[in-house]
This record gives sequence, structure tokens and C-alpha cells, in this order.
Amino acid sequence: MDPTLQSQIDQAMIDLDKTEKKAELGANAILPVSIAACKAGAAEKEVPLYRHIADLYGKASPMLPVLAFTVISGGKHAGNNLAIQV
Repeated sequence: MDPTLQSQIDQAMIDLDKTEKKAELGANAILPVSIAACKAGAAEKEVPLYRHIADLYGKASPMLPVLAFTVISGGKHAGNNLAIQV
């Protein structure tokens, strides 16, 4: 199969499995094959993996994820007396 056609490769594995929760082939087999196909697609196009994934989703200018983290923590699970959790 053409490694640049990620959705077709993924759909072929879903069709082979024939179960709702991937019980026949298993997600531990389907996921690495999908990842390998994605990396092969990027190599075929001679572009970085992030650019290939952006192309698959129709994004002209890919963005990296923005990290988020808790600055103030409180509530029942925290080890302090702060009543709030932000």
C-alpha cells in the first residue's frame, strides 16, 4: 500500500479486525503498524513527520502543542489548606 495514504492503511487494519474494540488483531498490533506507516509516509514524501501529519489533516501551517500546567493547586487532594484548585 502507498504509505502516504494513512487513512486507507488504518481502514484496512480496521476491516481486517472486524471487531468494535479491536479484539481480533489488537490495538497493540494496530497502533505500531499505523505509526510505522505514518513514518514511512513522511520518508516517502521526504518531509519531517510533523509536516506529514499536518498534511494528512489538511493544515498548511502546523503548530506545536502548547503546554499547560497548574500554577496554584488546592482542594481535597492537595497537601495544603488552599480551598481552591485552578
